[in-house]
Amino acid sequence: MGVMCCFGQDAAADRPRRRGRLLRTEERKTERKDGFECQMLPAPGSFPLLQITRKTLLIHHEVQIFEAVREVARENKGEGITIRGTIDYEVIPGEILEGAWTTREELVDNGPFAEADFEIFGQRWRTDKDGQIVDTAQALLRPFDDLRTMSTELTITHATMGAQKMTISRNLLRRAESVSTDRAEAFDLLEMLGLDFWQHRLPGREGLTLEVSAPATASAGDIVKITVTASNDGNQQVSSLLGRSFSKDAWVNGRMFYLGGLKPGEKRSFTRLLTVPEDIKAGACFIRVGFWDLLGTLPAGQAGKIRIDLK
Repeated sequence: MGVMCCFGQDAAADRPRRRGRLLRTEERKTERKDGFECQMLPAPGSFPLLQITRKTLLIHHEVQIFEAVREVARENKGEGITIRGTIDYEVIPGEILEGAWTTREELVDNGPFAEADFEIFGQRWRTDKDGQIVDTAQALLRPFDDLRTMSTELTITHATMGAQKMTISRNLLRRAESVSTDRAEAFDLLEMLGLDFWQHRLPGREGLTLEVSAPATASAGDIVKITVTASNDGNQQVSSLLGRSFSKDAWVNGRMFYLGGLKPGEKRSFTRLLTVPEDIKAGACFIRVGFWDLLGTLPAGQAGKIRIDLK
């Protein structure tokens, strides 16, 4: 008589593997992208200050590692009734399961971007040993000589690291409710220059004196320095004071002078540097600087009048 033997397979071995406890996170690949960041720094006075910093963006590609488990029928160990089909999970020795790949970004600050060349407004700008650029040409002021301009986007380009954008705003009448999260990433030009353009209650102008100074003579190609000085010898706060030049000569017409708020006894100056055109004709250049504050236009008698003789 023949005997047939049947050997059944281990049913547990056929059961699907599942993720168990998270064991660790493994980094499989890291991408590196070198770049830079540009900011405007506080610099009281008439010349904006930029800070350029080296940055490295690290993109980490990671995967979670889990222990592998499988289903096993729960054993009745005399502790009551075990419902049929109830299962437990047991760890499979030596086996693991991987989860989905994820990415994690890390921005590393590498310090000042020193002694490097950048292009802004189509011109070459160079950082100093601290990664800073003083805008001695006042190029960042020029877009705002147009009173309709409330903000401008600046593009800073490096030959090998690409370009970064920065938004600069100008708020001539600051109110607490005007500062919103929508503008949080913009640098306010007047605030960075240390100027107070907040609207003050009960402003005044009694005791306010204004003076405009400029060289008596200039030649083609010269850089002319025009300075406006305001002194508050009164007893009230002067609020949101600014000036604007008027002249038939385009190179000096329509330039803004920012003075802001002045407390009683306070004095402040603002300077514009303007280049005399190479093709200028000899003769007299007449300039008038008009002023206004939160209360409106100042009387014509307080407008500064100057003459520059061009040789």
